[in-house]
Amino acid sequence: MSYKKIIFTLFSLLFYFSSILAQCDLGNYTSSLPIPIASFPYTNAQSIIVSATIVNIPTYANASYSCGGNNFAGASPAWALTATNQSITFDFSVPVCNFTILVNGTNDTEEFYFNSNNGTISLSNFCTNSFVVIGAGSTLLCNFAPTGTGTIITVNNPAGATQYVLTHNGLGLGSRISLLDCYVGCQPPVSSITCNTPDLTYCEGENAIVNYNVSGTYNAGNVFTAELSDGLGSFAAPTVIGSIMSITNGSIPCTIPLGTLTGTGYRIRVNSSNPVITGSNNGSNITINAFPSVAANATPTSVCLGGNATLSGSGASSYTWTGGISNNVAFTPATTATYTVTGTDAIGCSNTSSIQIVVNPLPVLSINVLPNDTICEGNLVTLIASGASTYTWSGGIQNGIAFSPTSTTTYTVVGVDANTCSNSLIQTITVNPLPFLTLGSDVELCQGDSIVLNATTTNATYLWQNGSQNPTFTAKQTGLYWVSISVGSCIRLDTVQVTVNQYPIIDLGIDTSICAGKSLTLDATCPNCLYLWNDNSSSSTLFVDAAGTYSVTATIKGCSSTDAIDVDVKPLPVVNLGLDTAICAGESILLDVTQTNGTYLWQDFTKSPIYTINNIGTYWVEVTINNCSNRDEIVVSNSNLCNCPVWLPNAFSPNGDLRNDEFKLMNTQYIDLIQFSIYNRWGEEVFSTLNPTVGWEGNFKGSPSELGTYHYVVKYKCLYSGKDFIMKGDVTLIR
Repeated sequence: MSYKKIIFTLFSLLFYFSSILAQCDLGNYTSSLPIPIASFPYTNAQSIIVSATIVNIPTYANASYSCGGNNFAGASPAWALTATNQSITFDFSVPVCNFTILVNGTNDTEEFYFNSNNGTISLSNFCTNSFVVIGAGSTLLCNFAPTGTGTIITVNNPAGATQYVLTHNGLGLGSRISLLDCYVGCQPPVSSITCNTPDLTYCEGENAIVNYNVSGTYNAGNVFTAELSDGLGSFAAPTVIGSIMSITNGSIPCTIPLGTLTGTGYRIRVNSSNPVITGSNNGSNITINAFPSVAANATPTSVCLGGNATLSGSGASSYTWTGGISNNVAFTPATTATYTVTGTDAIGCSNTSSIQIVVNPLPVLSINVLPNDTICEGNLVTLIASGASTYTWSGGIQNGIAFSPTSTTTYTVVGVDANTCSNSLIQTITVNPLPFLTLGSDVELCQGDSIVLNATTTNATYLWQNGSQNPTFTAKQTGLYWVSISVGSCIRLDTVQVTVNQYPIIDLGIDTSICAGKSLTLDATCPNCLYLWNDNSSSSTLFVDAAGTYSVTATIKGCSSTDAIDVDVKPLPVVNLGLDTAICAGESILLDVTQTNGTYLWQDFTKSPIYTINNIGTYWVEVTINNCSNRDEIVVSNSNLCNCPVWLPNAFSPNGDLRNDEFKLMNTQYIDLIQFSIYNRWGEEVFSTLNPTVGWEGNFKGSPSELGTYHYVVKYKCLYSGKDFIMKGDVTLIR
């Protein structure tokens, strides 16, 4: 292992095992790491006081230290930085151009930032290459790699500063920082020129201010000149953009030349003429933008006097027009003129453009009226306008085409010339009304009627179709009637058609009668007639089925006729053959429908009022009295009661459930009971009755009979036929 690596390892061990160590003996570095004096030809001093202020390091106190050139034999303060934004501020009693620190790093992610209160800092590494210096300008970044190594860094600042700040990024376990040495007595100042501009963005042709600061002595008549580099920051062929005669700090009014290429890498510097000194550039890139391509637009470019036009700019972001005109707002130009717009883009660069708007005069119109401007209602008049190319009249009329106005009207014509400019003119046409005349609508009269046609009008003269000159005319016959009346020079004619119509002919016939239940249709039909019956119905016929007086009015073309008829209703004969019935073989039924003044007709075409039925079938009779007929019908069928059938069940259950509790005769309405007896299996009579409605309840001598089969005997006479019948059988008693 090399001597240098051993020393670094020892420092690392000191950091880890002695967290309260406040100072470090750096004498071992005297021979191995001398600071090259030739690189910093300044005066060494051992009486400079350094005050170190520690921020965010509560376990270490502030310390003062006396600098001494390359004197590593004495002890030096040491601090540990472990947290984010921990820093050490070194305040020197006089400007210091150079000092040296020892850094023992513990993590390759640690970084240190250096700042001063004056001048530009540069760093020098005097140990291994494992310690990387990153950055430039007044803020520098140092990075350790690999972990656990250290280095000695010399901080260089030719301008000299009284304060330096070292800040740690807080990553890793921490580093130990020791101040080794410092130099003072910086190089005497020399003449120099620095400059800056308040803005870093300009447009070609735009004015700019270049502020400059100088050091050293400048002679009378000296001229400070501002120069612009090319777009890459090169001053190989600089462009002079302004100058001022001065020997002190100041500002130079400048102008970015027109035609300067767009770019973002321009720089500015200031040179002097006496003495000749080339200054440093402004230190920041300047952007120069081209003019926007501004275009002036007009819609339209030619207007008529009094018309509107709109000016609009394009190619920029905002626009200002001469004459106080607003961009994209309609305005009314008074005369032909040229308008200029200044367009400014989003970055503040401006350009101009101009456009002319031509203002054309309006056409001068005149109107000729034929025959004249006063006419009678209904007459024609022609309006002829001149002085333009095309003409449009109000009211839908056409130039030079005759028309008939209905009343006094003022018409407006709009004339358009070849420049599409228009003007208007008015013309009033006076229309004198025709004499008032109306004979009314065509009229229809009924035969024998007449109508008076009246044409009376104040101050009028009259002429009718037959030459009459009276104001009225009486019409009695079919024909076309007309009259002409005159008031002054205005004449009016009217006609009316008079038609004489015949009355309609209708006949409902003589009074009549109808049978009850029958109807009668009354017919009043006549060609093209309208009808109104007394019940307000409007058909040509009326259905009648009740007595009363019926009337109808028939109308055709306003002429009406009325007729009426009385209708009487005669009652129908009363016919009743009785209800449908049934008979037994050998029986007969006698039917009698005899009525006063009646005639009769049976289904078999017999005509007697009395009829005997011996067989089953359908029988009807029709009875007629006073031409009114009525009929009735009866159906005769075989009787199912001729033998009086009686039924008995074959079992019963006298258990008190009210269902089949009794053994009794069924269908006993038409019989006379002679015997109803029931016997058990030993031949004993257990029940007997002569009442056909009484049955056996299953008891014998007051006790329930046993279950089983019993024999019965029934004898009866059929009251319908008079025959005797006997029935025998068995019945089962169950419970």
